[in-house]
Amino acid sequence: MAAEILSNQPPIKRGTNPLVGGLIQSCVHFFRIGFIYLLMLAVMSFNVGIFFAAVFGHTLGFFVTRSRAIVVANGEDQQTLSDTIKV
Repeated sequence: MAAEILSNQPPIKRGTNPLVGGLIQSCVHFFRIGFIYLLMLAVMSFNVGIFFAAVFGHTLGFFVTRSRAIVVANGEDQQTLSDTIKV
């Protein structure tokens, strides 16, 4: 789950010092790649339980990070629909 959450981090805000922004992005990338390599080593142990836990964790992480985009899109659709009805 952590790998999916870290891969969908928000971009650095405008006006941020380039050195600080690059350092923050590099640290997040370091932890994300570390999680992914640990996950790869766990799956390579050929333990079926660990494999299913890894797949479930990635799926749950994808759901958590992407469900927010669906909620926002549905909220915008409702707003557009209500603006159209008022006109």
